[in-house]
Amino acid sequence: MFSDEISVCLIEDDDEDAILFREYLEEIPFPKYKVTRFKDFPSLFVDIEKNPSKYTIYVVDHFLGLQTGFEILNEIRKVVGSVSAVLISGISKEEIERITSEGGFQGYLEKKNLSAFTLAKTFFEVLKEKEDLRSETDIFF
Repeated sequence: MFSDEISVCLIEDDDEDAILFREYLEEIPFPKYKVTRFKDFPSLFVDIEKNPSKYTIYVVDHFLGLQTGFEILNEIRKVVGSVSAVLISGISKEEIERITSEGGFQGYLEKKNLSAFTLAKTFFEVLKEKEDLRSETDIFF
């Protein structure tokens, strides 16, 4: 169903949060996640402009300097097109759920509840949704 290795683009400006994120992903036995981290959109832009299909999942911090995760996701989509994206934030669950649905994210992660389990569960749901959409498209073409 899924590839043995999933490429994840993490857009996170906090070093400690990025370290925890990587450590939790390393605890997941399958699939393996290859994380590339960027602290801001300009550095990511250079990378995705060279290879727009490089990442399977984008994980975007809600607040990155002067930009919000929603704004960054829109910038990514201008370059890459449709992407699977997860919002990560320290705000309340109700607020993050609202922003996720309004912003076109496929899932969210609460920083205070971040764990290998929540990452695996969220990524599985996002990848399954992506696979289901691909299967539906294959039926029609």
